[in-house]
Amino acid sequence: MPVIERAANSPDEYVKNAGRYLRFVLTGTYTPASPVFPGF
Repeated sequence: MPVIERAANSPDEYVKNAGRYLRFVLTGTYTPASPVFPGF
């Protein structure tokens, strides 16, 4: 999970969004309302 956390904090927008999504899915907290892509 540490690698996912680093990805979620990446300066690269694509990697950051992928990390956020994976963090939600792997922790069982993903919902359609989850803020995977902030600002949209």
